[in-house]
Amino acid sequence: MQKILPSPYLRIIASLFLVLMLQSCSTHSHKSKNLKYNTAITRIYLSLSSEKLKREFEIADVENILINHFNGATLQESIGFFNRKKERSLTITIVNCCRWEEPIEVFREKINNLVKQLRNDLGQESILVEVNRTTDIQVFEVLE
Repeated sequence: MQKILPSPYLRIIASLFLVLMLQSCSTHSHKSKNLKYNTAITRIYLSLSSEKLKREFEIADVENILINHFNGATLQESIGFFNRKKERSLTITIVNCCRWEEPIEVFREKINNLVKQLRNDLGQESILVEVNRTTDIQVFEVLE
């Protein structure tokens, strides 16, 4: 069986299609040379129950707090374990990049303010905060 190679026209069309497809991908140019220092992905892990307040919370309770601090985030409900007890948990993911990117100091302050309000309003004993930056990974816990 003989191999049939594509015609030069087909190769040109395929190349142009590939170039157009790559150009259609969303990119954002930054004027800052310190892009790698501002970009961060932050995950906040918290329980949807409070022993302190003796109640359960809904995701909407967290959403109402979150919208006061950030314009966008992802919420994922899951099951967590604490002191060998199963509990409803929530993971909040907030990304600092692209056209909404802020200086890392401003972003970090907004995260800290969000965590303080979540801890106070939801009666949390502890909230775990994970910060992934292009330069390093940090994980810390915010306690009362």
